[in-house]
Amino acid sequence: MNQQLMTDALIRRQIFLGRYANGTNRRAQKELTSVLKAIEARIAAGNLTRFQREWLIEQFDLVADIAFGEAEILAPKEADFTARVLQVGGVPSVEAMAATDIIAAFNQEKAELISGKKIQKLTPYEMTRVYSEKEADRVLQIFRTGTGAGESNADIAKQINLVVKPIARHNTNTLVRTLTNQAASVARKDTYELNEIEFEEYVAVLDAR
Repeated sequence: MNQQLMTDALIRRQIFLGRYANGTNRRAQKELTSVLKAIEARIAAGNLTRFQREWLIEQFDLVADIAFGEAEILAPKEADFTARVLQVGGVPSVEAMAATDIIAAFNQEKAELISGKKIQKLTPYEMTRVYSEKEADRVLQIFRTGTGAGESNADIAKQINLVVKPIARHNTNTLVRTLTNQAASVARKDTYELNEIEFEEYVAVLDAR
């Protein structure tokens, strides 16, 4: 088995995955900007109430759906790439996973997320729900606090831009990269298992992050 050839190919692939995540993040951030503008406009016009949590969740779902959808598209492509690498590396009779199987595996796999001292294990869909609900609740908290303090709708809308926007941008980037890496990881792992690859060597490479 030509290990060096496989290692070089997988390192190049990791660079590609970083670029893939960057592209997805740009699309998600663009959608996030539109979503926040729509929320600010509704608040400024006095058309948001403290009970419209579901509407807010639906808005952030538009962002989460981009991250989730691109990861689902990536998963079978990554499985095919991994199978080709094994072939080039000299593994005999390589089997490639069906696209439907690898997408199902991606959707069922739980990733461990650490937030402070809290550890959660979530499926990709559950990650998107947590993202949308947390961002919606953050907006709603600012809205409720502002209305309770007698602030104008215009001032509350400005708070959304000042407080929610930077946090949401960070969380969107994190969601995109987590789902992208999750899709690639599941695709590689399941392809290795299908082809009875028993050992995996981890290679650390310095990158932009």
